[in-house]
Amino acid sequence: MSKDDHYFQFPIGVLRLGKSIEDVTRAEMQLRIQEIISWCCVDRGIWLEQSDKYDVAAMAEKYADEHNLKRHKDDARVMAGAKLLHVVYRAIDSNSENKRFASLQSLSSQFGSKVVRLRSDLLWSAHGQEDWTWRMFATLCAVYAGIGARHVSRLSYDQIGAMALGYNGQTERDANKAGKHQLTSRKTQCTVDVLSTMDERSLFSKACPNGRHLHYTNSMSMDELISKLAGKPQKRIASSDITRSIQQLRQAIADAAKIESDNRNKVLNTLKVVGK
Repeated sequence: MSKDDHYFQFPIGVLRLGKSIEDVTRAEMQLRIQEIISWCCVDRGIWLEQSDKYDVAAMAEKYADEHNLKRHKDDARVMAGAKLLHVVYRAIDSNSENKRFASLQSLSSQFGSKVVRLRSDLLWSAHGQEDWTWRMFATLCAVYAGIGARHVSRLSYDQIGAMALGYNGQTERDANKAGKHQLTSRKTQCTVDVLSTMDERSLFSKACPNGRHLHYTNSMSMDELISKLAGKPQKRIASSDITRSIQQLRQAIADAAKIESDNRNKVLNTLKVVGK
C-alpha cells in the first residue's frame, strides 16, 4: 500500500441498519457513509484534544483558512479531525456533527466494537461510485474487522456475514435476533470472491491451506500469505490424546469382533435347525 494512503477507523457497529444488507438503498448507503465520515472526524478530533502532541486550535484555524470557512470555537474539534483525515467541508455545524457522532457511538457501545480500518479512497469510492453496493461495502468492512491487527485471520463465511450486519460475530447477532437479516453463506462467499478481485492493489488476499479453513490478510500478497501459512507450525497433539485415541480404536475393534462372532453363531445355529 502507498505511503500516501490515509485511513478511516470506525467500529463495525456503525454498519447496523436493522435490515438485510441487500435491502439497503443507494440513498441510505450514502447517508450512512456520510455519518461514518462525520463520526471519524469527531473521533479523531477527540483523540487530538487528548494528545499532548497537537495544537487543535492551530490545526482548526489553518483548516478554516485553507477552505474559506468561518470558525467558531466549538468547531475546532471537528475541523482538526477533518484536517487529519483530509476531509473537506463546505460548511461545518459542530452541533450536527456531534449529534451524528453520538448516534453512531450508541450503536457500538454494547455490540459491534471490532474496528474497521479502511483506506480513504475506498470509502470515497463506495460513497460516490454506483458500482459499489452496501452489500459489497459492508462485507469488505467485515473482512477488515475480522483481520484486525493480527495481519492474518481465519474467518468463516458465517462470521463475515454476522460482522457485515454490524456485530462482532455470531453470538452478538443471535443475541439481537438478527440472523434473519444475514445473507446465506453462499451469497457471502460470492461477495467475498468479487471483492478479492476488484481492486488493482488487491483489497485482501485469501488462502485455504488445508482445504477447509480460509485465511485472510490485507497486508501481504497471496504468495506471501501461502508462504506464511506453509511455515506455520502444526499444533502438537498431546500424548494423552494419542493414548485415548488408541484405546478408542482398540475398543472399536473389539466391539466389531464381538458383533461378527455373534452373527457367525446365529448363522451356525440356523444351519443346525435346518439340518434337523
